[in-house]
Amino acid sequence: MNRQVAISGATGFIGSHICSLLDEKEISFVRLLRSSQCDAFGDDCPFDLDQPHSLDERALQGIDTVIHCAALVHRKSGATTAVENKYAACNFEATKVLVEKSVASNVGHFIFISSVAVYGLNSSQRVIKNGDAEQPNTLYAQSKLDAERYIENFLKDKKMTYTILRLPLVYGPNAPGNFGLIARIAMKSIPLPFLNAGNKRSMVSVENVADFIYYIHSHRAFRNRTLIFWDGSEFSTEEIVSSIRRAMKKPRLLFFVPKPLMKLLLRALNREKIYQQLYENLVFEEVSGADALDWQPPHPRNAAYFLEHD
Repeated sequence: MNRQVAISGATGFIGSHICSLLDEKEISFVRLLRSSQCDAFGDDCPFDLDQPHSLDERALQGIDTVIHCAALVHRKSGATTAVENKYAACNFEATKVLVEKSVASNVGHFIFISSVAVYGLNSSQRVIKNGDAEQPNTLYAQSKLDAERYIENFLKDKKMTYTILRLPLVYGPNAPGNFGLIARIAMKSIPLPFLNAGNKRSMVSVENVADFIYYIHSHRAFRNRTLIFWDGSEFSTEEIVSSIRRAMKKPRLLFFVPKPLMKLLLRALNREKIYQQLYENLVFEEVSGADALDWQPPHPRNAAYFLEHD
């Protein structure tokens, strides 16, 4: 059977869900993985972000769609030259090489997983639109934006098309990042100061991300577009914690602290970013256009759903 899809980062949070869905849909695929992760008896191909040129182009022969999920994600280390070079190598240079090898192998379409971090916002009182100015303020966000721009420019006169998906906070079982942190805190039976937080944050379930990517592949939709993707899920911190504790049959244990006081306290602790993430809004516009009319999120927009089905 010809392999229709190649996917990098296939063992990661998003990539593993895409692979599960492709299996369910009986879509053949090859996993592009770190050399240390490759199954010697399987259908894996080595693709190391720090050595992207070692990718064997033969792995891309006959591939219709490449899905590039692999990335160096947020790290707490400071913005040293070495760290900056690491992000540039893994998130920009590796993407550049994969795009070029995909073109050389006559791949039809390239899907790049990016992030709303390119907008450089922790909170906003207005809805963020796809065409708003990018202002990356982290090395991760800058490397993602650099990769986006390379894809758009390089493929202008090429047959291979692209879709760039800027994702907000992704939730699901064993989610990494901020949602995983909130979920782990919510699982503890400790009182939390989120009663009447009243904020709204755009989020997307990992299973809906996987389904949307399958839709792009199978329907040849959203060609040559860069777009924010989320499934309409908007949650406050109070809703997230309450729904998780409800699913676990735990008491809510939420109490009220005036937001100005929380802001003052966290600012004094040099944690204003945490205040913005937990108490302020960050909402994005939904996917629009004729292509979007035929896709509906197949999974519930419920932050507790993935704890119940983990």
